[in-house]
Amino acid sequence: MKKPLVKFHKFWVLQARVMAMIILFTGAALAAEKQSVDVNGGFEEGPSNSLTKWAIFGPFQKNLMVSEEKFHGGSRSLRIPINAEIEGKIAGAQQMLDANLFKPGDVVGVSAYVFLTSSACKPGVALEVFGPDGKDIAVASCRIEDLEGEWQLVKSSLTIPENFNQSCTVKLIAKVFSKAAPAGNDDAYIDDIQVSIEQKAK
Repeated sequence: MKKPLVKFHKFWVLQARVMAMIILFTGAALAAEKQSVDVNGGFEEGPSNSLTKWAIFGPFQKNLMVSEEKFHGGSRSLRIPINAEIEGKIAGAQQMLDANLFKPGDVVGVSAYVFLTSSACKPGVALEVFGPDGKDIAVASCRIEDLEGEWQLVKSSLTIPENFNQSCTVKLIAKVFSKAAPAGNDDAYIDDIQVSIEQKAK
């Protein structure tokens, strides 16, 4: 009478092992498909207060800096100071990515953790693709909306358009847009920026 129960138990053990292997191989395939792009998104590379790989643009170029006082991961973040002079303007840091990393049809994701001390500004990140004529042909942009005092994940994605080639440019931007003048001097922080090819073109 016990033999059928033993066979039944062995059957389900075998099924469980098969399912575990399927999940393992599926996860490995997905991990292999996703390709990260090195952008120094945690601002950890280089000496203290070094914006390795990044170039500053907009107001406060002398004051924009790498902060070791407030960060999401690691020990640094990008600090963008905010005051009345930035009202209605955009400031931040940017870098050009290697166009050879991307192909038409690739799905590319961009994400970051952002922190702001004033709702007068909106920090975030953007990935922009420009054609040979300098006109943008694809944009993925994300920023927080009026959430103060805590780190928040923002993310977006785009598909590399069919007319993309190695004459095009891909720009990553970490920025703050100030919609109104803050009451005093505030800061915005951006950290753990990631760019990844989430799905390769077939």
